[in-house]
Amino acid sequence: SHLRVAPDSVRFWVDLSRAEFDTQGPTGGEIYDRRLHDLIFLWDFGDTAGAWTAPEKGLPAWKNRNTAKGPFVAHMYTRPGTYTASVLVVEPSSGKTASATVEIAVADPDVVYARANTICVNPVGDSDFTGAPAGAARGNMDLLTHADANLPKYRNTGPKRWLFKRGAIYSQSLDISLEANGLYFGTYGSGVKPIINAVPTSNFREAVVYCNGLFGGTEDTPDLRFTDLDFRGIFDPVTTIYSDPGEFCMGLLMQGSADVAVSRCDFSGFHSVQINLQ
Repeated sequence: SHLRVAPDSVRFWVDLSRAEFDTQGPTGGEIYDRRLHDLIFLWDFGDTAGAWTAPEKGLPAWKNRNTAKGPFVAHMYTRPGTYTASVLVVEPSSGKTASATVEIAVADPDVVYARANTICVNPVGDSDFTGAPAGAARGNMDLLTHADANLPKYRNTGPKRWLFKRGAIYSQSLDISLEANGLYFGTYGSGVKPIINAVPTSNFREAVVYCNGLFGGTEDTPDLRFTDLDFRGIFDPVTTIYSDPGEFCMGLLMQGSADVAVSRCDFSGFHSVQINLQ
């Protein structure tokens, strides 16, 4: 089941079944809902996390992370806390309005992933774990050949958080089994974001993060999040030719369904900018 822990992406929409607008919803066998286009939906997420920095030429109002417009919107809560999200729905043709609020509680990852539920991962040969959370397990990158679910020690033992050392460079792709739920990949310590380099092979589907398999045959969707990581591939649109093994190197390759949140991560040197779903 989904964990509401920071950073968390929340999707919002409005139930108009009891609204008293003049614009009617679909009836009978109709599919199209006029209200999605004829009404104006104005959202306030109750968050003060700041503004978007891009695009540089964008209007200030468009860079406000706390607001959105439309019938279906989403917001990333990057910090733990309790937030009150609200929506104002306006019908321009009649002047009628309606409003609603909902409380969103986002848990602290240091609580959800306390002590041994956090594993700090250093590059191979690095034994300096300065800044690691108290009680966290410790290991090196070779531990993550298959992340979490394929390790007997951590399999089916609850949500796990894997933290990479800030300022460090890693050269190993992450192979994640989606049989595990509540996986968190973030950072510990101080300094710049850790760099995770993709390791290309002759497999054109090589990815720096490879998420494989379905989630245990249940109706649940595995919960997966990445934050503050710098993922790098080797694709160069100028110099890479079709015979190069890294030509189709992807930032995130999904083979199976998952609820994925990506916050404050950098992706560069990949064949395409979008997440590839299979």
